[in-house]
Amino acid sequence: MSPYVCPTCNANVSAYDRYCRLCGSRIVQCSSCNSIVHASSRFCHRCGSSLFLQVRPQVRPQVTARQLTRRQSHSGLIAAVFMIVVLLGSAILIIQLPRVTWHPPSVTEIRTPQIQQYVQIRVGVAQGDTKWSRNPLTDLPQCSVLVIYNVYNEGTASAQYTHIVILVDNNVANDYSASIASHERHSDSVTFTFVYDTTHEVSVDASCAGSSDHASLAINAYLPRSPTRDPDVAKLYITPNDPVVKSALSEISKLYAYRISKWMAIRDWVSTNIRYDGRGDYWQLPRETLERRTGVCKEYSILLVSLLRAAGYSEDRVFVVLGRKGESYHAWVRIRIDVIGWQNIEPQGPSLLIIIGDYLVLSGYSALYYFNDANYASLG
Repeated sequence: MSPYVCPTCNANVSAYDRYCRLCGSRIVQCSSCNSIVHASSRFCHRCGSSLFLQVRPQVRPQVTARQLTRRQSHSGLIAAVFMIVVLLGSAILIIQLPRVTWHPPSVTEIRTPQIQQYVQIRVGVAQGDTKWSRNPLTDLPQCSVLVIYNVYNEGTASAQYTHIVILVDNNVANDYSASIASHERHSDSVTFTFVYDTTHEVSVDASCAGSSDHASLAINAYLPRSPTRDPDVAKLYITPNDPVVKSALSEISKLYAYRISKWMAIRDWVSTNIRYDGRGDYWQLPRETLERRTGVCKEYSILLVSLLRAAGYSEDRVFVVLGRKGESYHAWVRIRIDVIGWQNIEPQGPSLLIIIGDYLVLSGYSALYYFNDANYASLG
């Protein structure tokens, strides 16, 4: 290879060098005259050719067969070593990994969960309508109460042969069985009749398949004590067939022997044996007035009419009258007397007040209501 000279330091360079080995200048070879020039020059300083239009031929070094064989043997050795390393690494990794046993997928049977069947009993009880009537044996007021009850089955199974017991004051009034479907109810009602001014407890027990419930209801059968505007209750205060009233009439008949007339003898007995005392807003039954021997104007009138009805006066001949004069209220008796006709009498006074005395006492009062055990009328 012919030597060349660096244009900077005149050192010998090779045609393949790109930099001077002595000064480090960047050099190129002119393709026209093969001179070495600076790489920054645009033209060759010897022949003047443009360096930008020249294409430097790429001369590859010659490789001998021995060098090629050596390079191939080195490459094969490196590849063999690499493969051995890869195989050893893979073997170690496989040994260290946990063994996983493969099982074929199994078909799981889908089962619908079973709902537990059970019975759950619940009882509800309520009071319905209340009605007052007359006891046909004692002639006294009695209270009829409607009791409504429901037995619920809130379980998932049918409640077959549900045992239902109805008790009144801990005494069995009814005992029977019924079947109740799931989430259904058994409804029924029963009417009980009680003596006036008493309290009672009605309870309902139900049980089935180990489930039971109990419900109770307190009933107050208190007689209304100011029934002026309640015709059905007001008529119950006239009790001609009450044994206590009949006993009092029997005593009166022995004492007076009906010397003048029955109604005058009964009136004199009431005005003499009953003392004025009591409450104007609290009504008493005739038997209560006879037991206490006290009362106000309405008690005198109610007792007198009851005794007159017991003595045989018909329901269209004698009445209790409730009236008013200004802000004052009063009660008296209106009776139809033979020959005389209708007469208003003051039961607190003796029979000597007949006609003139009764008229003077009751003068100015206007009747508002009149009634007996069979009739009731409002006049204002």
